[in-house]
Amino acid sequence: MDDSGLFTVTLRSRPWKTYVTGYQKGEYPVFGRGWSPDFPDAENFIAPFVGQQNALGTPYLSTRITDVLLPESRRESDRADVVKEFEDAQQVLVDDARLLPLWQGRQYVAASDDISGGEQSLDPSTIMMMWELYRKTSW
Repeated sequence: MDDSGLFTVTLRSRPWKTYVTGYQKGEYPVFGRGWSPDFPDAENFIAPFVGQQNALGTPYLSTRITDVLLPESRRESDRADVVKEFEDAQQVLVDDARLLPLWQGRQYVAASDDISGGEQSLDPSTIMMMWELYRKTSW
């Protein structure tokens, strides 16, 4: 229960296939889902979550974002010049309260004993630097 007493939370586990089908059908009023960006660009924190075929599999149509703001931002190669478009897109997301991003600061790499570089392969921007991993040749 929340310390304020405002609400009670009951956590339930589901098999992955049941879970995915359930949240895509809207069966869960609140659900958690992991995601990390492909590369550090503001678009990677907005575009995957809007549109009919979004990363969550839960259609969210915002024509202001998909038809205006994202296309405008994509015409600009200097990403520092698209701050206004992404501020506007973030405001649309806030106003709709469709998605609540939560930052989880732990990252993990699982590797066998013959793989090295795991400590260097993760960075604070959540980009996995695969080129840091290598097979140990001798000890």
